[in-house]
Amino acid sequence: MKHQGHPRRTEELHIKGVLALGLALMMGRLVVLWPFCGLSSRLSAIAAEMGQLQNLIQESRRVLNLFLRSVRTLDPDLKEARIRAARERIEDLEGRQQALRAEQEDLIVRAVTRRGHRGD
Repeated sequence: MKHQGHPRRTEELHIKGVLALGLALMMGRLVVLWPFCGLSSRLSAIAAEMGQLQNLIQESRRVLNLFLRSVRTLDPDLKEARIRAARERIEDLEGRQQALRAEQEDLIVRAVTRRGHRGD
C-alpha cells in the first residue's frame, strides 16, 4: 500500500484547499468560512471520508484486475460473479464519492452566500 502521509496533515491541506475554493467562489471578495463551525466540521468529515473512499476504490480496482487476469484458475461462473461484484462495489463507492463532492460544493456555496448576505 502506498504511504499517504500523516492523515491529519493531509486533511488540513485538503481543508485549506476547500477554503481557498470558497474564497475563489466569492470572486475575490474576502470571506472567512471558519466562523461557520458546523460547516467547517462537516467539510472536514467529508474530506476524511473522501480519502477513505479513494483508498477503497483503489483496492477494489486491484481486486478487479486480479480477477480479470486470472485466466484459468477459477471456475468461469465464479470468476464472472466476482468480477461483477467488484465492478458494482467500485460503482457504489464512486457514487458515494460523487455525492460527497456535491455536498462539499453545496456547503461551500451556502457558507459563502450566507456570509455575503450578512454584509460582512
